[in-house]
Amino acid sequence: MSTSPLTLSEGLRQLRGFFNRYREKPTVMPPEDARVFQRCCDLMIERAKKLEQQPAGIDTSLLLQEIQRPGSNVALFPVVPRPIQGKRMPEGAA
Repeated sequence: MSTSPLTLSEGLRQLRGFFNRYREKPTVMPPEDARVFQRCCDLMIERAKKLEQQPAGIDTSLLLQEIQRPGSNVALFPVVPRPIQGKRMPEGAA
């Protein structure tokens, strides 16, 4: 697997192809192949972490503007009051 920047899906596709040589007959994976496999996994973990850290595609400033616009049907969830501590809740209540 090259060290060039790949998308996560391309890396997974290459990793899947790496196992083609083991499909035909039972084979023990040589130590070098195991190291390559681990390096591939490390690269894809790094790419996945980068994807996880990216915003979900929602521009929060636009969302905030829409919430503040009069007549908008976008609303934040209301704060749900919590039960008073020390007060016993009825059986089965959350």
